[in-house]
Amino acid sequence: MLEQLIGIVRRLCAESGVMTPATVIGGPIARPAHALRWAGEHARAALATLPRAGLDEPVARQGALALINFLAHPSPALVRAINAQPAWPHPSTRAWNEPATDAYTGLCCTVQDIWEHLVGPEAAQDATIAARALDASVGCALDFGAGAGHYTVVLAQHGWKVDALEADAVKRAFLVSRLQAAGLTCHVRLVEEPSRVYDLMLAINVLDHVRDPLTVLRGLIASLSDRARLLVLASFPEDGWHRGIDDSVLECGELLLRTLQLRDEHYPEVPSLQEWIRAVPTPRLQSARPRMRRQTHMRVMPSVARTVLLSSPLFFARACVLSEDGARLAADMDGVLDVDTLGRRHGLPVEDVRAFADILSDQHLAFWA
Repeated sequence: MLEQLIGIVRRLCAESGVMTPATVIGGPIARPAHALRWAGEHARAALATLPRAGLDEPVARQGALALINFLAHPSPALVRAINAQPAWPHPSTRAWNEPATDAYTGLCCTVQDIWEHLVGPEAAQDATIAARALDASVGCALDFGAGAGHYTVVLAQHGWKVDALEADAVKRAFLVSRLQAAGLTCHVRLVEEPSRVYDLMLAINVLDHVRDPLTVLRGLIASLSDRARLLVLASFPEDGWHRGIDDSVLECGELLLRTLQLRDEHYPEVPSLQEWIRAVPTPRLQSARPRMRRQTHMRVMPSVARTVLLSSPLFFARACVLSEDGARLAADMDGVLDVDTLGRRHGLPVEDVRAFADILSDQHLAFWA
């Protein structure tokens, strides 16, 4: 946490053209309370140098300045909770289920969230996600798993009525202070569950941090208005910090595919971003044309002769291995050629082409255009 805080302060000072405060540590940092005290001292030193935040600050900078104020003047409740922790949380106790954390871990995650949006790996993704979220008529939005509130603030600044749902108590407390600093409290409600019909939902990096993603997703879909949009970003590596792929995760993909339509979009800046629309799915017609999803990648497998691996970053897609001839057929599925044309081009019966396209569709690597 402290290294990230130092990085945030350095960036703010560099952008403001002021001196970076010294990072001399007075005394050992042997427990969470010491870290909180040092963070407060560093934040107060930064506030003495940095100019006051304006209401028109860029979102990432506004969040960083709000964090500096939050740490410089921590609430009595946060101080008591962290002072009560006699030792550092053991890494093995920090499961992927983020709401089940202690106050110090919650604070570390809040600093991490702000750091990522300002100088870290998520900074480059924000413009793409925000543009997709704002590419619609203003209405009611739900930021599910709002975290430190980056997208909540973006939407509220553009006139959306936003419900922000965040389970972690420290992140929620920070979000309140951030909204107050930005003058946006009249545009945002903090909620404990979806409580109205929404025109837009964001579930960014959250389904991989809940215990029952299928139940969560059902609740989200039930609260979507007609033609509403759902932006989902989730990954499920087996790293102890995210839930891994299991039956409930695959059922989430099936639920999305049954009830919503995936826009055939691919965002290179955020490869796993999915944009879903509540609309009536179009049934496959006899003359429909198979099309590979843009997120589907082909990769030659050097260890197995004449085979190609089809894979996708979309969590509900299933990788499969094709022969060289199968890969050529898949590559021609562009949504323009129908099954008759594909059959003639590859010397295959139409029924075989259709069955092959159905297999790829079942794997969610292709669809019927």
